[in-house]
Amino acid sequence: MPRTEKTATKPPTQSIGVSSIEAGQMGEIGGASFVHDWRRLSTVPKFQTYAHEQCKQPYDQVDQWIEPFILDVINTSGEQFLYDSYVQWHDDKGYWKNEDPYGNLIKTEKPIGA
Repeated sequence: MPRTEKTATKPPTQSIGVSSIEAGQMGEIGGASFVHDWRRLSTVPKFQTYAHEQCKQPYDQVDQWIEPFILDVINTSGEQFLYDSYVQWHDDKGYWKNEDPYGNLIKTEKPIGA
């Protein structure tokens, strides 16, 4: 009996990825780059709270609406307006006296409690 060899056919490779807005969409509008890092700010919980208070979207779905919110405000009122409004809100709340608007710790001259 002649022997026939069978070769297994492998299915195509599958990959898993994360989808979001395309890279660069938050970095440029009309060919102009943003001054502020909106992609980073969109992940900062206090900026998310600010945005939630402004647009009244469900907080538990922030990942779905925050970037369109940022782009809409920038397109209608300007990038600096959005940043200044957020900074004013941040300062008025007074909760984060040891942090800048991005959430970075502000260095103090004396250690707390000293």
